Amino acid sequence: MEIKIEDLLLEIAKLRKEIEKLKIENEQLKRENAMLKARLGMNSSNSSFPPSSDKFGKKKDKNRSLRKKSDKASGGQIGHKGSTLEKVDNPDFVIELPNEICPHCAANLKDVKIEEVKTRQVFDIPEIKINVTEYQAHLKTCPHCNKKSISEFPENVTHNAQYGANIKGLILNLNVYHCLPYKRLTELLIDVFNLKISEGTIYNTLKTAHTKLEKVENFFKEQLAKSEVAHADETGTKVNGFRRWIHSFSNDKLTVLTSHKNRGKYRAKISYKSERYTHYLKGYD
Repeated sequence: MEIKIEDLLLEIAKLRKEIEKLKIENEQLKRENAMLKARLGMNSSNSSFPPSSDKFGKKKDKNRSLRKKSDKASGGQIGHKGSTLEKVDNPDFVIELPNEICPHCAANLKDVKIEEVKTRQVFDIPEIKINVTEYQAHLKTCPHCNKKSISEFPENVTHNAQYGANIKGLILNLNVYHCLPYKRLTELLIDVFNLKISEGTIYNTLKTAHTKLEKVENFFKEQLAKSEVAHADETGTKVNGFRRWIHSFSNDKLTVLTSHKNRGKYRAKISYKSERYTHYLKGYD
């Protein structure tokens, strides 16, 4: 069978194209393989992932610090100004400890003159208990027009029984600032105040505060938008079991924290111009 040179050249050209195609596919697979290996090795110590995303398992030992062990003893050093609990001049309570019987011979010392008074003071928290204030509105009938009238309750007293502003403020502080979840917050209120508050009441308290503080939050955002220089950052966390990003936007006086499902969505648009700040803040409303 006679093979033409033209056919061989066409076959060679076809094989060369297939080889080039395979080379390109091989390079793509190598890059994908390297990318996947890098992702498998990423954790909170070598990337921006939060610690909660780390897989269980033993991490490789590494030298986290190059600091050498100090030859100084533990505790306060010589010359260091410490903080010592000092007695006060006007204590809230004074308890006298009379010395009326001689411990040596059992003689009566009741009428013996006191030579000196030694004092020691104990600093402690008073017994914590809830105070209940009852407001009594007086209902009367006018002797002239024979119509009934009743005095008004304070504006913030709207229910037959309710929690006061101090308790609501404490709930906000413990949950928002100290990050106590609902269950631990209810346990703390029981342990410290013997106060049984349901998680539903805590939720309603936080929701009401969120609504009332909306104007304050908007004011902070407006002030930050006017800043010539501001700082923006984010960190990962879990919200109701879902991955969320806590975005921080601040200047030297104010800080706004917001939760969002996306990370760094508007970071590229941040610059030293206030209109960019405004766009960034509106992006997380």
